Amino acid sequence: MVIFQNIESRLFDLSLISFLLNSILCLLAQILHNQGCIYGMEFQMNRVEKGQRLVVNINQAEFMPFAEDGGDSEGSVLQLDAENLPGVGFHIYQMPPGCRTTAHQHTCDEHFFIISGDLTDNDGTVYQPGDLVLMKKGTQHHSYSAKGCTLVVYIETAEDNL
Repeated sequence: MVIFQNIESRLFDLSLISFLLNSILCLLAQILHNQGCIYGMEFQMNRVEKGQRLVVNINQAEFMPFAEDGGDSEGSVLQLDAENLPGVGFHIYQMPPGCRTTAHQHTCDEHFFIISGDLTDNDGTVYQPGDLVLMKKGTQHHSYSAKGCTLVVYIETAEDNL
Protein backbone atom coordinates (compact mmCIF):
# COMPACT_ATOMS: atom_id res chain seq x y z
CA MET A 1 0.00 0.00 0.00
CA VAL A 2 2.82 2.39 0.88
CA ILE A 3 4.37 1.81 -2.56
CA PHE A 4 1.10 2.75 -4.32
CA GLN A 5 0.63 5.83 -2.14
CA ASN A 6 4.16 6.97 -3.00
CA ILE A 7 3.51 6.38 -6.72
CA GLU A 8 0.18 8.26 -6.57
CA SER A 9 1.85 11.09 -4.66
CA ARG A 10 4.67 11.31 -7.23
CA LEU A 11 2.19 11.22 -10.15
CA PHE A 12 0.25 14.05 -8.51
CA ASP A 13 3.51 15.98 -8.03
CA LEU A 14 4.46 15.43 -11.69
CA SER A 15 1.00 16.55 -12.85
CA LEU A 16 1.22 19.67 -10.72
CA ILE A 17 4.73 20.46 -11.97
CA SER A 18 3.64 19.92 -15.57
CA PHE A 19 0.64 22.20 -15.09
CA LEU A 20 2.76 24.92 -13.50
CA LEU A 21 5.43 24.74 -16.20
CA ASN A 22 2.81 24.88 -18.93
CA SER A 23 1.16 27.88 -17.23
CA ILE A 24 4.51 29.67 -16.94
CA LEU A 25 5.34 29.01 -20.60
CA CYS A 26 1.93 30.29 -21.72
CA LEU A 27 2.35 33.39 -19.57
CA LEU A 28 5.81 34.07 -21.04
CA ALA A 29 4.49 33.61 -24.57
CA GLN A 30 1.68 36.06 -23.86
CA ILE A 31 4.10 38.60 -22.41
CA LEU A 32 6.48 38.31 -25.37
CA HIS A 33 3.67 38.84 -27.86
CA ASN A 34 1.75 41.52 -25.93
CA GLN A 35 -1.48 39.57 -26.25
CA GLY A 36 -4.02 41.11 -23.90
CA CYS A 37 -4.75 40.30 -20.31
CA ILE A 38 -3.97 37.17 -18.27
CA TYR A 39 -4.86 36.56 -14.66
CA GLY A 40 -5.67 40.23 -14.08
CA MET A 41 -2.33 41.50 -15.46
CA GLU A 42 -2.67 43.85 -18.41
CA PHE A 43 -0.11 44.05 -21.19
CA GLN A 44 0.59 46.98 -23.46
CA MET A 45 -1.52 46.85 -26.60
CA ASN A 46 -2.17 49.29 -29.44
CA ARG A 47 -5.16 51.58 -28.94
CA VAL A 48 -8.19 51.08 -31.12
CA GLU A 49 -8.08 54.26 -33.19
CA LYS A 50 -11.09 56.27 -34.29
CA GLY A 51 -12.67 54.63 -37.33
CA GLN A 52 -11.27 51.18 -36.53
CA ARG A 53 -14.33 50.19 -34.49
CA LEU A 54 -17.89 50.56 -35.74
CA VAL A 55 -20.76 49.93 -33.34
CA VAL A 56 -24.48 50.11 -34.08
CA ASN A 57 -27.49 48.82 -32.20
CA ILE A 58 -29.81 46.78 -34.42
CA ASN A 59 -32.82 48.23 -32.59
CA GLN A 60 -31.81 51.78 -33.53
CA ALA A 61 -29.95 51.34 -36.83
CA GLU A 62 -31.30 52.03 -40.29
CA PHE A 63 -31.58 48.87 -42.40
CA MET A 64 -31.15 49.00 -46.21
CA PRO A 65 -33.67 47.35 -48.52
CA PHE A 66 -32.29 44.05 -49.78
CA ALA A 67 -33.18 42.99 -53.32
CA GLU A 68 -31.25 40.44 -55.33
CA ASP A 69 -30.56 41.21 -59.00
CA GLY A 70 -32.67 44.41 -58.83
CA GLY A 71 -35.87 42.47 -58.14
CA ASP A 72 -38.49 43.03 -55.47
CA SER A 73 -37.32 43.68 -51.94
CA GLU A 74 -36.64 40.53 -49.94
CA GLY A 75 -36.41 42.26 -46.60
CA SER A 76 -33.67 44.51 -45.31
CA VAL A 77 -30.05 44.21 -44.31
CA LEU A 78 -27.73 45.88 -41.83
CA GLN A 79 -24.00 45.42 -42.29
CA LEU A 80 -21.03 47.47 -41.24
CA ASP A 81 -18.55 46.33 -43.90
CA ALA A 82 -19.18 48.58 -46.89
CA GLU A 83 -16.60 46.66 -48.96
CA ASN A 84 -18.98 43.72 -49.41
CA LEU A 85 -22.13 43.64 -51.48
CA PRO A 86 -25.32 43.92 -49.40
CA GLY A 87 -26.08 40.51 -47.94
CA VAL A 88 -22.49 39.24 -48.23
CA GLY A 89 -20.18 38.88 -45.25
CA PHE A 90 -21.43 39.30 -41.69
CA HIS A 91 -24.81 41.04 -41.46
CA ILE A 92 -28.24 41.24 -39.84
CA TYR A 93 -31.10 40.27 -42.15
CA GLN A 94 -34.74 41.12 -41.49
CA MET A 95 -37.67 39.58 -43.32
CA PRO A 96 -41.07 41.26 -42.89
CA PRO A 97 -44.20 39.11 -42.38
CA GLY A 98 -45.05 37.18 -45.55
CA CYS A 99 -41.57 37.60 -47.09
CA ARG A 100 -40.19 34.84 -49.32
CA THR A 101 -36.60 34.72 -50.57
CA THR A 102 -35.70 33.94 -54.16
CA ALA A 103 -34.77 30.29 -54.75
CA HIS A 104 -30.98 30.13 -54.76
CA GLN A 105 -27.93 27.90 -54.55
CA HIS A 106 -25.16 28.55 -52.06
CA THR A 107 -21.72 29.23 -53.58
CA CYS A 108 -20.15 28.72 -50.15
CA ASP A 109 -21.24 27.66 -46.68
CA GLU A 110 -23.80 29.99 -45.08
CA HIS A 111 -24.15 30.32 -41.32
CA PHE A 112 -27.17 31.97 -39.73
CA PHE A 113 -28.69 32.40 -36.29
CA ILE A 114 -32.37 33.14 -35.70
CA ILE A 115 -32.68 36.08 -33.31
CA SER A 116 -36.46 36.40 -33.47
CA GLY A 117 -39.49 35.38 -35.50
CA ASP A 118 -40.13 32.35 -37.66
CA LEU A 119 -38.47 30.98 -40.78
CA THR A 120 -39.48 27.97 -42.88
CA ASP A 121 -37.49 26.46 -45.75
CA ASN A 122 -39.15 25.16 -48.91
CA ASP A 123 -38.72 21.55 -47.68
CA GLY A 124 -40.77 22.32 -44.56
CA THR A 125 -37.87 22.69 -42.12
CA VAL A 126 -38.92 25.23 -39.47
CA TYR A 127 -36.36 27.38 -37.69
CA GLN A 128 -37.10 29.24 -34.47
CA PRO A 129 -35.31 31.75 -32.22
CA GLY A 130 -32.05 30.34 -30.91
CA ASP A 131 -31.44 28.03 -33.89
CA LEU A 132 -27.92 28.15 -35.33
CA VAL A 133 -27.91 26.83 -38.90
CA LEU A 134 -25.23 25.85 -41.41
CA MET A 135 -26.29 25.52 -45.04
CA LYS A 136 -23.45 23.83 -46.92
CA LYS A 137 -22.03 24.99 -50.24
CA GLY A 138 -24.19 23.71 -53.11
CA THR A 139 -27.46 23.55 -51.16
CA GLN A 140 -30.52 24.91 -52.92
CA HIS A 141 -33.51 26.38 -51.12
CA HIS A 142 -35.75 29.35 -50.51
CA SER A 143 -37.23 30.52 -47.23
CA TYR A 144 -40.50 32.03 -46.05
CA SER A 145 -41.42 33.92 -42.89
CA ALA A 146 -45.11 34.11 -41.96
CA LYS A 147 -44.62 36.47 -38.99
CA GLY A 148 -41.30 38.06 -39.97
CA CYS A 149 -37.86 37.29 -38.57
CA THR A 150 -34.43 38.69 -37.77
CA LEU A 151 -31.28 36.67 -38.44
CA VAL A 152 -27.55 37.07 -37.98
CA VAL A 153 -25.91 35.83 -41.18
CA TYR A 154 -22.37 35.10 -42.33
CA ILE A 155 -21.78 34.18 -45.95
CA GLU A 156 -18.53 34.81 -47.86
CA THR A 157 -19.90 35.06 -51.41
CA ALA A 158 -23.19 35.96 -53.06
CA GLU A 159 -25.68 33.19 -53.79
CA ASP A 160 -26.65 32.11 -57.29
CA ASN A 161 -30.34 32.68 -57.99
CA LEU A 162 -32.14 29.74 -59.58
